[in-house]
Amino acid sequence: MALKKLSIKNPQELKSLFIDKASDYEEIDFNMISHIEELGFASKKDYYIPDELVSLKNLKKLSANNYCHLPANIDQFQSLEELYVSEEAIYNVPDSIKNTKSIKDLRIVFDPKNNEPQISPEWIFNVKNVQKLTMSYCRFSEIKINNDNANKLEEIDLSCSLSDLKIFPDLSSLKNLKKLNLSAETVMGQKMPPYELFGQMLDSIKNLEQIEELDISFWKPKKKSDWLVIKDGNVSIPDVFNRFPNLFRLSIANMKIDFVPESILGLTKLRELQIQGNNFDKDEIARIKTNLPKCGVQNY
Repeated sequence: MALKKLSIKNPQELKSLFIDKASDYEEIDFNMISHIEELGFASKKDYYIPDELVSLKNLKKLSANNYCHLPANIDQFQSLEELYVSEEAIYNVPDSIKNTKSIKDLRIVFDPKNNEPQISPEWIFNVKNVQKLTMSYCRFSEIKINNDNANKLEEIDLSCSLSDLKIFPDLSSLKNLKKLNLSAETVMGQKMPPYELFGQMLDSIKNLEQIEELDISFWKPKKKSDWLVIKDGNVSIPDVFNRFPNLFRLSIANMKIDFVPESILGLTKLRELQIQGNNFDKDEIARIKTNLPKCGVQNY
């Protein structure tokens, strides 16, 4: 089949462009879109995103999807701030990615169709200056973390990506983390994460006292006997929140617990607490609000 020619109207005015089925096109002259700021590619066949993109001095956001391969000289993209990589493309990343300095925001999506979950590629936690990492909706059996190069991370989102994990990743060395989303919420037919991971998770983050925002919503076992805390027939979660004295925002929503741990009530900097979807009676809700008078308690 003959390759098509990419036609772009008013290319010099274009700020954003997504090229689907990129392998179907002839070699593209990217000089005609020299002012582009956001550029995305998708292809059902192997497609090597050209090294020539480095000449796009205004390019801030790049996305590679399906069977696309990132440019070998990705470390020379001086203006690139945000990188989005999805599906098989996460395994088509050059070693030079670890030398990039401009990327601050990294987003990963991986949902292998009709395949088993995979081990995450090591490069994800090996991009030195990334501050925000979003890995929501990924099917990984193991998440590998490079503790030496991930220390600039301030925000991690692993929501909807915990269902297939066999062991919870060690986050203990990420001392600059301020915001952490470890919600066990599921979407699109995902199974609930195994509850034994919840204890591993708490152990993994127990020394991250700098955390300001934490979401651990939706964690709950299938059987009552599996709860980590049972008192007088009522269930809750471990009383470990004194380890996070800087918490400003906390979500323990949809955990089906009967009472909150005492250490949550002692968080003097807490200003937002999400408690909806639990089994708190009126007395427990009153106790929470009395002990946290400066905190907005969301119960809806």
